[in-house]
Amino acid sequence: MFSFTSSSSRPTQRPLLHPSQFSAARKKCYSLPRSVPRLQDWSSFFMMTSLYTFAILAAATQHFFYTALNGREIDTFFLSQVSVSRVTTALIFLFKMCIVAAVGIAYTHAFWNRVRGSAIAVKGLDSMLGVLKNPFQFLNSDILFRAKVLFIVAIVSWTLPLAAIFVPGALTGISSKLLTIYDSHLKPQRLD
Repeated sequence: MFSFTSSSSRPTQRPLLHPSQFSAARKKCYSLPRSVPRLQDWSSFFMMTSLYTFAILAAATQHFFYTALNGREIDTFFLSQVSVSRVTTALIFLFKMCIVAAVGIAYTHAFWNRVRGSAIAVKGLDSMLGVLKNPFQFLNSDILFRAKVLFIVAIVSWTLPLAAIFVPGALTGISSKLLTIYDSHLKPQRLD
């Protein structure tokens, strides 16, 4: 009824490897050999440079706009107060957007440079990849102790949005109507 196969039809086993062969294979998995040339990609450099240039132009435009508003009465400027607020908010968000994008590109390059350097635990890699989205990833010790540059760039990326909070509050103005009311409460001067 049942037939058994002979021992000659068994699959052959692979030969065992020497422990020195294991360590050589393991080293190849974790890093690129020194002889492999890396291609120079200048597109990220040009993208970062153009983003920084746009950010500097946005900051300079806002500075000169605030300088033009300095010392003026609100009612004498050609834009309404709401329009001035919208223009300055747009310039601030343009600045923030360009800087955060440039820092993101820098973070990506620093991440891949760090990963090519030596082996990192999977949990550390997950934290390094997710730290720009989740601030709780800073609690992983691999970021602080094994990737200090990534830690600093991530901190900069998280603190840049504060520019959108403090800069619009730097502009204050006085309405000409308030000046008229204030001036009417002064003592009248005698003309002699």
